[in-house]
Amino acid sequence: MTNVMKSDKLGLEYEVLAEKILLFPNACPDPVASIAWMEAKDDSAWYENASEWNDLLGGPARHDNFIDFPSQEEADVVTEVFRTFAKLYDEVLTDIPESGYKQSDEQYNGVRYRLGGDAKNHVDQPNDDDIGMLNICIYLNDDYVGGELGFVQEQERKVNNTTPDPTKDLMYYPKAGDMVVFPGHFWHYAMPTVSGTKYLTLVKTFVAREGMEPGVPMDSYTDEYPNSER
Repeated sequence: MTNVMKSDKLGLEYEVLAEKILLFPNACPDPVASIAWMEAKDDSAWYENASEWNDLLGGPARHDNFIDFPSQEEADVVTEVFRTFAKLYDEVLTDIPESGYKQSDEQYNGVRYRLGGDAKNHVDQPNDDDIGMLNICIYLNDDYVGGELGFVQEQERKVNNTTPDPTKDLMYYPKAGDMVVFPGHFWHYAMPTVSGTKYLTLVKTFVAREGMEPGVPMDSYTDEYPNSER
């Protein structure tokens, strides 16, 4: 890596891939155990993502679950990644307790993409500013082909919600254990999984702008700040 930096408490190495897109390589404590944790859950914990939202993303339905963290160590790492981003960009985290995540917190959205699974170019929140959702993608394996994460960089292509173009976009090629953090309003997509099964975890929180208070959910502000609707 070039321009390697380290987080304050745990000393996690990270680099800036682009403005407000951070890569924390090999930050997940035990990716294999994390996959086993997800798969060990009762089948009822998984659901087929065949909602209207999945229609927007396109591609075959994926499977998701919302469960607790595999370990306190991983919960601590996720807390540190979010806090590092907030400090670097002078933002305020609203939904993370002062003590950080606990292992028992059901913030862990496990995702399983089978053959052909992809995510079309999309955003995770409607407002085009830095107020709202903040995402962490935790990549748990890399023994599959495809599944690259892409970010649209050209303003004209963002406005037109154009088809992904890996030759022009910022592309990240997943490696087991890596974590990538970025704002939810960034246009992004996942290329199809050509072979194998892709496992990752999504963890989301929210950041505040001036006039908002830490620890107050964004829903509390939707009347006062219309652009903060999600």
